Amino acid sequence: MMKIGFAVIPNERLMDTLISFQVEMNSTIAWEPKLGHTYNLPHITLLQGNFKDSLRYIDVLHDLQEHLVGSMTDTPVASVGEIFYQPVGWYFVRIQKEPWLIHLHNHLFDIVKDDMLQGTVNPDKEQWFTPLEIQNSRKYGYRYIREAYLPHITLGKNSDLTKSKLIFEMNRRWERANIASPQLMSRLTVYEMGENGAHARTLASLFI
Repeated sequence: MMKIGFAVIPNERLMDTLISFQVEMNSTIAWEPKLGHTYNLPHITLLQGNFKDSLRYIDVLHDLQEHLVGSMTDTPVASVGEIFYQPVGWYFVRIQKEPWLIHLHNHLFDIVKDDMLQGTVNPDKEQWFTPLEIQNSRKYGYRYIREAYLPHITLGKNSDLTKSKLIFEMNRRWERANIASPQLMSRLTVYEMGENGAHARTLASLFI
């Protein structure tokens, strides 16, 4: 079994902004894990979970690159939105559901779904899931699939539920970052999943 994910990586400037923002907020809310340029990269997950050892993920990554290049008429950009809270304890930056991103997610799922291992039944977590997310989580080990796909960049996790009340303040500071939109995406990666599904270690990377 391989615990891996497939992701889209933003440009370096946006990565810098996300990493710096997490550091800035550290005195207010300690998010884990700590983002970085080498480990725990800020990223947009396409799919992640437990996969069969037989999956040739390098071939899948090349397939994704070829599919994206062959189907795109413009550069791969995505609009960056506000920070939002996702129970329990998750803080995400919303990413617009760009057609190319949804198409890429769906294509990836089509080619790897038979290699995704079932998830476990966890009523404590599932009470926060939609019915479709529960179905996805149990069958494929990942909740955000197909119609339930939710493009986002994870700022981190903090289990102190009172911190979710700080969303307004977080977004006030986030607006000061003055992020132009849309933002260019730079790479596709396969990564080893770490703490809280983090992009712990890059296994392969291709420019797009």
